[in-house]
Amino acid sequence: HFAAEEKPHLPFPTESRCGLPLHVCSRFQTVLQGTNQWRYRGRCDSIQFIVDRRIFVAGYGLYGSSTGQSRYNEINNIFLHFAAEEKPHLPFPTESRCGLPLHVCSRFQTVLQGTNQWRYRGRCDSIQFIVDRRIFVAGYGLYGSSTGQSRYNVRMELKKGQEVLGSIQGPLYSSGFPEPQPLLFHHPIQIDADIQYTASVTMEGNQLSHFGQEGMSEVVVLVKNHGRKNDSEEYVNFFFTPSADSKNGTGVQGGQIPQILFYA
Repeated sequence: HFAAEEKPHLPFPTESRCGLPLHVCSRFQTVLQGTNQWRYRGRCDSIQFIVDRRIFVAGYGLYGSSTGQSRYNEINNIFLHFAAEEKPHLPFPTESRCGLPLHVCSRFQTVLQGTNQWRYRGRCDSIQFIVDRRIFVAGYGLYGSSTGQSRYNVRMELKKGQEVLGSIQGPLYSSGFPEPQPLLFHHPIQIDADIQYTASVTMEGNQLSHFGQEGMSEVVVLVKNHGRKNDSEEYVNFFFTPSADSKNGTGVQGGQIPQILFYA
């Protein structure tokens, strides 16, 4: 009734003014006495109950009932599933999706801080990588200032050859700590196995920054697939190589772009 454009007949009043038994008794021209107030109180509570919970089924009602893809009893059962304590059986999964966990590929073993001389200065830091299975890159973890709080203007890209698969431009706020700060693309970007991709970052700022050392050319990331049988464990292998686009000193052994954030 509340969600669909074509509203079915209901065997009780549906006006929103029936919040009190007094109004209901008056509309039905019934003597105002205790038994009649109690008689119509159930109708008032039912209407109010539906009004408070109609948001749960509004979208489904507009789609399902108008297109004929769901029968009214199915819509009623879906409503009861969200609103009632005793929930009816539904012919499809009702467990909440937990979502995919965000995984981190960290390519440096140590980070240098304090008396380093690394600056961004608006030059490109870049690294190439290959993975051995399909993943979805969500963004990068980036080093910030090593001298305290600061703000950088960042342009971040992910390319396959010369094709830009995704880019984002915006601020990155640094607290001065050596932990990488996450910066995400607008949408995760699909990465296929055995194809070379380039991660690039251009940051504008004059502050001294942290930078990674003891970089690894191969990184193995454990991926736990929650929701599958026995919560199976798998691995994603990253292989890093230098990029010709890197103009600020970043390479496999050291530099910037310490983390690649991804879903698998």
